[in-house]
Amino acid sequence: MARTKVSARKSPRKEQQRLYLEEANIYETSLREIRRYQKSTDLIIPKLPFQTLVREIAQDISLTADLRWQSSAILALQEAAEAFLVKEFEMTNLCAVHAHRVTIQAKDMELVDRLRRIMTGSGYRFENRKA
Repeated sequence: MARTKVSARKSPRKEQQRLYLEEANIYETSLREIRRYQKSTDLIIPKLPFQTLVREIAQDISLTADLRWQSSAILALQEAAEAFLVKEFEMTNLCAVHAHRVTIQAKDMELVDRLRRIMTGSGYRFENRKA
């Protein structure tokens, strides 16, 4: 009688445990990253790309050829932009939590924008402006 080699199969339970641990590790990493950013007061957006974007937008809008910017002006714009974005994501997260979800979606951001327009009478999106 010939013997055949039987390969060891992973049990479904072991595979589930491995997947659970990988998923838990991802959540743990995300939470660690969130806590790190909450503790710090540093800017999140890199300075040079933000500065380039500001100069490009100003050049597109401006009637004059060359605009000069003080570094403190760009820094103030960046801090205001980051504060706005953080507040926007906080409100978007509240909408997602209200809908019994963990992940934010585009419809949450649209709802926040709609609520802002109702509360303040204006929105920030270009297509919402009256000509």
